[in-house]
Amino acid sequence: MADLVAEQYPGTRFVERPMPPGDPIGGYASTHRLTAVLGWRPRITIGEGVSRYANWLARTPEAIPAWLRDESEATPTRPVR
Repeated sequence: MADLVAEQYPGTRFVERPMPPGDPIGGYASTHRLTAVLGWRPRITIGEGVSRYANWLARTPEAIPAWLRDESEATPTRPVR
């Protein structure tokens, strides 16, 4: 995932931080049950989803949390694609 984000923001550096209090430990998102029960299948790839999200953030900068804006002032906010 980090590599997909970095593709959208060249020069991005990642900073490892402790998990915030209350964040769940472990687990992951899965669509297996949606597929099994409803026959649902994703129509876009994760890479395309990251690209769309980055473009949306570029058009909607107020959606970026203040703490992230403060940390990313030196990084570009406009996606490559």
